[in-house]
Amino acid sequence: MKPPIKAPVSYSRTVRMLAVIITLTAGSLIYWSLRVPEAGKQQSAQAANPSISGAEGASQETAGITSAPGSIGKPGSPSPEADAPAVVKTKRADRGVMPDRSKLPVVDLMKSSSETPAWPDGPQMFAEVSSETKRFINLRPNNVGIMPTVNIGTEESVAIRLDFPEGAAGDRIFLELVDGGYFLNTDKPGQVLTLDQSKKLEVSISSDDRVGDCKLFMRQSGHTRVLPFWVGSPLPLAQSDQN
Repeated sequence: MKPPIKAPVSYSRTVRMLAVIITLTAGSLIYWSLRVPEAGKQQSAQAANPSISGAEGASQETAGITSAPGSIGKPGSPSPEADAPAVVKTKRADRGVMPDRSKLPVVDLMKSSSETPAWPDGPQMFAEVSSETKRFINLRPNNVGIMPTVNIGTEESVAIRLDFPEGAAGDRIFLELVDGGYFLNTDKPGQVLTLDQSKKLEVSISSDDRVGDCKLFMRQSGHTRVLPFWVGSPLPLAQSDQN
């Protein structure tokens, strides 16, 4: 007998590849034969009742559900705009209304003091402070450069006039707020202002919502003066002096 003829190896591999291709093609045809009728039914339903798709789109827009970048094809992904809180920008100057100083009751803290303190070293300086309820005049530093404490309320605007009788027009004065409060004309805690022709300058500040000390430091030619504020209800010992 003759031995059986063996098919070449290359022929067997070709037959196997053809079998795999035929199987995949048949599976794909069966899949799409089932999907096409289902898709046709959905399109027919939408054509018969177009309000369905419109209602679904409106509900998604109302709920703020859109596709955010990086989440394409993921339903229910919230947009960044939907989650971001509303930002309300307000100017600090709008928080306080500066008073008309001519109509405020005048308080002279130096007059109510039992004795006049000695002047500190350096140039003389006077201050006048107008809160929203009172005008404090003749404020001057003691021998260590600290002025009498002025009581103001929380979030209250204050107008301050500084007089440097021994200065000159154009002199630079460095102002700095410490322990709270802010300037109404800048967001920085410190600024440099110059004296006008009358050797004076004016600046407006406001306290914040924190009760406690707030100090305005004033520096001229290497000398420092301090104007302290107490923010909140008047202290028992100082209440009688500021009435």
